[in-house]
Amino acid sequence: MSSNSQPPPFADREYWNKRFAAHPLPFDWLLPSNTLIPVIAPPAVSAPPATLVTVSRQQQPPPSILHIGCGNSDLSFRLRVLVERPEHVCNVDFAEEAVRWGRMMEEKIFSESNENGVAEHGGAGNGPATPSMLWTTADLLSYPSLSSACAPSAPYALIVDKSTSDSIACGEDIPIELPYTLSSTSAPATSTPAAARYVHPLHLLAVHLAALTAPGSRWVALSYSRSRFPFFEYADATPDEEIDDVLGEPAATAPGTPPGTRAGGWEGEGMVVHRPKIYHYLYVMVRTEKEVG
Repeated sequence: MSSNSQPPPFADREYWNKRFAAHPLPFDWLLPSNTLIPVIAPPAVSAPPATLVTVSRQQQPPPSILHIGCGNSDLSFRLRVLVERPEHVCNVDFAEEAVRWGRMMEEKIFSESNENGVAEHGGAGNGPATPSMLWTTADLLSYPSLSSACAPSAPYALIVDKSTSDSIACGEDIPIELPYTLSSTSAPATSTPAAARYVHPLHLLAVHLAALTAPGSRWVALSYSRSRFPFFEYADATPDEEIDDVLGEPAATAPGTPPGTRAGGWEGEGMVVHRPKIYHYLYVMVRTEKEVG
């Protein structure tokens, strides 16, 4: 790899549209999609779909899930069985190609199930047209865009974020005019007037998501970073040895391997490049009583 190569522009809409168009098969970042299910629905994780529906029906009103940056992961289809009705899941993405793919795959998967006489959400097969989840495009960093697309189903009880914050964090800081208010016309500043202040994009995302949720709602985010969100204060990083005590060694170290490296690397041109330790981090954030507006 050239030393001058640049990382992919993960914060760019066009990059994602091209990627999803070129790679139409399901793909999950970091970890398989079922990794998050025990966190999202712990009482029902081992239960069949009918039991999952029974659990959700005990909650009034029915919980709504906002899946941000849905991409072409099959996580959306796993979320669908956790709610009473498919329209209680809103899948939103920056890229139109991801939304198009999701709609197409949902229709294919669940229409085939219905045609085969498989009951869905307690109903009988071969019935009327299969209901679908909500699929929409929006810019998460523009509240007018996000509100227009997702506010009709708000407030959401759960926000699911599988490495979407990682992608957003790759973008530049955003200039906003102060005071920043949420309204149908508020948006990040297009210029940099004297009253503007540059903010980290995840600060803006947090405010926008807070406006679509009620106190007690959860934002569950999977990330590759142990300090992903800039609005938290992080204690000193946990030593890798302590993490290994909990998680176990992911791979054995080969004799003679320098400390901190892993066995089983790639060889070439007389060099051995060892795989580094890889950890993933799960953040569960709970909406406070503080008002935003």
